[in-house]
Amino acid sequence: MITNRRWDNFLDVIYPPVCLLCGNLSEGKYPHCCSKCRSEFHPIIEGYCTTCGIPFPVPDTPHSCLECIRKRPPFEWCRGLYLFSGRMSEAVHALKYGRKLSLAEVLKGAVAEAVSSMDIPHFDAVVPVPVSTWHLMKRGFNQSALLASPVADYHDVPLLNNALSRRGAKPQVGLEKAQRDENVKGAFYTGRDHKKLSGNRVLLFDDVYTTGATVRECCKVLKAAGAVPLVLTLARAGQDQSFGHVGVDMTISGQYF
Repeated sequence: MITNRRWDNFLDVIYPPVCLLCGNLSEGKYPHCCSKCRSEFHPIIEGYCTTCGIPFPVPDTPHSCLECIRKRPPFEWCRGLYLFSGRMSEAVHALKYGRKLSLAEVLKGAVAEAVSSMDIPHFDAVVPVPVSTWHLMKRGFNQSALLASPVADYHDVPLLNNALSRRGAKPQVGLEKAQRDENVKGAFYTGRDHKKLSGNRVLLFDDVYTTGATVRECCKVLKAAGAVPLVLTLARAGQDQSFGHVGVDMTISGQYF
């Protein structure tokens, strides 16, 4: 009798696995992402805002960015694991919009690797950002829930897939910052697991932090339910402006510049 593993090995000989990101024959741990492309996932390990986690455009010591100094966001802590660029951006888009589920294991592995070396403040549960019922039916999965599972497993806390729900909203892709804010306004509400939120510190997990509109709206709902929200995302977009951050030790007296 041919075992599943032996059958997979046989198929690999007949149909060698190809990297979905570069198109070359794949080798290494993941059949559909070669080790070269995987090495081009760039972790965020320095030079970021200590409040919202945005990577700075030039090397710098961690400090609060200008936007967070002007207005404190509705979360206690926020970080992104990888830069949302290059192969990481391609992998996320291929998973979400191309429904290349074989890349889910690649990205889950990237999450597990980064989380194992990251010092995250204490939290009691992980809450993935939900997708609307329509998007769930169309896509077949919630990518944030898939990618959040290694975080919950590593920290041995529950994954609350039904803590938040989402009303129908058009995708954020292609929208400007103000449009993104408006698009998600009132889109989220507490779900069946809402009783598990009150009095707990919860780690909200999303695939990508771009302008922060989605996570801010989710955090407002979590706070209203009595939770203390923290945020972790697989990927994080960087700043376009080179002047968009200042050190927290600067004297601020009415004007920032």
